[in-house]
Amino acid sequence: DGWVTRPAWQQGFVWLLLLLVYYFAEWPWLLLLCAIVAALGFLAQPRIGLALALLVLPFYEFHKEFDWLGRHWQIPPTQAILLCLLPAAWAYRPTSLKRDRWQGVALSWLAIMLLSAFGVWYWPAYRIGMMNLVITPLFLFFLIRTWATTRQHAHTLVFALAAGGILIAGIGLIDWMQGRGTLADGMRRLTGLGYSSNHTALYLIRTLAIAVGLMLAASRKTKWLRRTTLQ
Repeated sequence: DGWVTRPAWQQGFVWLLLLLVYYFAEWPWLLLLCAIVAALGFLAQPRIGLALALLVLPFYEFHKEFDWLGRHWQIPPTQAILLCLLPAAWAYRPTSLKRDRWQGVALSWLAIMLLSAFGVWYWPAYRIGMMNLVITPLFLFFLIRTWATTRQHAHTLVFALAAGGILIAGIGLIDWMQGRGTLADGMRRLTGLGYSSNHTALYLIRTLAIAVGLMLAASRKTKWLRRTTLQ
């Protein structure tokens, strides 16, 4: 409770400091310490962890790579945050889940991907695909449905998604203005942090849709407040 009641600037400073230590750390035990501290922080403020996981989605290529326990590990930022959210997910687990078509879609997706294991011929690629395309999205889906209990919570998470896209758009634009990018058909295209210009464009198009939705929602709220004030 003491941590939650601290001023926002103090909490932000601690999270930023932890992020910087994690970014520059290479020693596995220091990375583990960062994960433990983050997990404790997320136990107190789980929605902050979920918002951060959505914010860093487009930074997938910035893996934290290290050798530990005889293996080479590559952990993308969002998956690292989700690992730290596991204790909070257990502590704040719902007593019951909503049963609707979206839950049916999620379970069907999981079932299809598990059934596809019978035809796997290259297991390393299958495991990576399961983690990136099935387990991570479904865990995010579960946390969003569990913790986004109000419209304000939902708007915060959507804003985090949009902020991540806007951030990589700004980085990509700076990169493009400095003469970097991908040449195609005689035109230098913005690549930024994506695999290619097409990959970046696909993410930015989705960010544009989210941003437009946020602006429309904010416009409706402003009109409602004006009507309420006039009355």
